[in-house]
Amino acid sequence: MSYIEKGVVKVVEIIGVSEKSWEDAVATAVAKTAETITGITGVEVTSFTAKVEGGKVIRYQAACKIAFAVS
Repeated sequence: MSYIEKGVVKVVEIIGVSEKSWEDAVATAVAKTAETITGITGVEVTSFTAKVEGGKVIRYQAACKIAFAVS
């Protein structure tokens, strides 16, 4: 998922949510995580799910593992 020359990488699991798309849900997960964690080096999407109402997708969710270097 993430490459660093030496040291340690920590991974947190986050679920991004969007009413637009799965891609936007992933972007939201990374952006919100970046508000409190610096040095994000990568993201792995582990699953996509959606909420459906009336035969239409109304909410997209992306489960993500976000990696960052630990200093």
